[in-house]
Amino acid sequence: NAKNWYYNARKSKYATGRTPRKFAVMQSTAGYYGHVAVVEQVYKNGSIKVSEYNFYRPLKYNTRVLSKKAARNFNYIY
Repeated sequence: NAKNWYYNARKSKYATGRTPRKFAVMQSTAGYYGHVAVVEQVYKNGSIKVSEYNFYRPLKYNTRVLSKKAARNFNYIY
């Protein structure tokens, strides 16, 4: 499950952190399964654009922009 990706990445010695970087995996432990997305862009103001599936609707692809403040609430796997 996506909920475990950050923990497993750290355990497997992947580079991880709390700062978004382009092409990093953004990970959340929220919900039963958690969630992952790919950071497509980090803007100068600190907001980020991510691409993902199943966020708004099951089996649907979308992109969204998160504010700098919102981006701080996630884990990142580099």
